[in-house]
Order: sequence, then C-alpha cells, then structure tokens
Amino acid sequence: MRNTIAAVALLLVLACSACSAGKEAAGSDDARTACALMRGLRAPLPEHPADASDTAGRNAADSVLYRLSAAEELAAAAALADSKHQGLSDAVHKARIAPSYMSSNRAAEPYITEALTHC
Repeated sequence: MRNTIAAVALLLVLACSACSAGKEAAGSDDARTACALMRGLRAPLPEHPADASDTAGRNAADSVLYRLSAAEELAAAAALADSKHQGLSDAVHKARIAPSYMSSNRAAEPYITEALTHC
C-alpha cells in the first residue's frame, strides 16, 4: 500500500511539473506570436485617410489596429503563463491604446519599439 501511495504521489508531482512546463511553453509560444505581429508593423504606420472613399488606405490603417489588438491578447496570455513576459504585455498594451488617445496610429510607434526589446 505504501508503494502504491508513493507511486501515485510521484505521478502527481510529475504531472504537475509537466503542467507548469506546458504552461510556460504556451506562454513562450504566445509571446513569439505577439512579437511576430509587432515585427509586422513597420514605421511609419499608415493613418486613416481623410478621404472616406480611400478603401485601401482605411483598410491599411485598420489592419494596424487589428494587429495591435491580437498582439495585446497574446502578450497578456503569455504574461499570465509566465511573468517573464509581463514587460512585453505592458508595452504591447501601451502600443494598442496609444492610437485611441492620440487619434493617430503613429502614436503607437515608440511602444512598438519598446515591445520589440522584449522579444
């Protein structure tokens, strides 16, 4: 009976170790994907065109916001999985909210640069 309890306890310890290793690996995967999205944003970032009929310009500007939103979610998940990604998460969050406060996609550029230092 003692051997059975010891074997079960050992299996639980190994299972918990595997869970935390899997969590950290998932966090690293999320961080890598967030970094890839951030690397895809090249300065100068496109702005929303004054001409509402400029569909291509509007789509390019919207794409920046979508990429920032996706990167923010992934970076936040990475930070939850492993606190070493918190700096990335914070910088990506600032990059995502900057265009809203400044009414300019280019306001995100310094924070994108900051985020990339965590990649």
